[in-house]
Amino acid sequence: EGGISSGVRRIEAATGMNAVRWAHQQEESMRTLAGHLKTGIGELETRILKLLKEQQELSKANEQLKSRLAANSAGGDQAESRELSGVPVRAQLLHDVSGKDLRGMSDAVRDAMGGKGVLFLGSESEGKVGILVRVSPDLTDRIHAGNLVRELAPLVGGRGGGKPEMAQAGGTVAAGLEKARAEFFDRIEDILNAD
Repeated sequence: EGGISSGVRRIEAATGMNAVRWAHQQEESMRTLAGHLKTGIGELETRILKLLKEQQELSKANEQLKSRLAANSAGGDQAESRELSGVPVRAQLLHDVSGKDLRGMSDAVRDAMGGKGVLFLGSESEGKVGILVRVSPDLTDRIHAGNLVRELAPLVGGRGGGKPEMAQAGGTVAAGLEKARAEFFDRIEDILNAD
C-alpha cells in the first residue's frame, strides 16, 4: 500500500506462485539476518531491539568520554605537547578515567593531533592506574608502542604491552604517573635522536 499522488492510495499484492515465492524470499532473508545476529528467527526482533539499545548507550558513553576529555584537557600542566625531531609528541594525565576508557579518549586526542605523532595517556581511577601509548602508522618502524609501554609499566607498578600502533598497561602506583610521563618524553627523544 502506498501513495501515488495527493489523496490517492494504491494497494499492490502478489498472488498465486508469486506470493509463495515472495514468502520464501522473506523467510530466507530473515534466516540470513538471524544467522548474522546469531539468534533464531523467533528472537530476531528482541535481538535487534537489544542491539539498538546498546548502540544508543555506546553513543551516549562516547559523548560523555569526549566531554570528560575536554574537561581534562583544560587541566593546564596535566597536558604537555612537544615537537621532537619534527615529530609531534603529547603526554596527558587524566583524572578518574579507567584504563578501559583510555582507549576511547585516545581516539579523540589522536584526532586533535591530526592523526600524526606519538601520544601518552595516563590516569588513576579507583586505585588502579592505566597508561596508554599510541604511535601513528608512519612512525611504527621507528617507535613501537608495545615496547615503550613495557618499559614504562614498571614505573606504575604494573605490566603491559601491545602492538606497534597502540599498547596499554595497568598498575597500582599512581605516584609513578608523573615519572612515567617524563620517561616517555626521554625515551621518544632517545629513539628519534638515534635515527
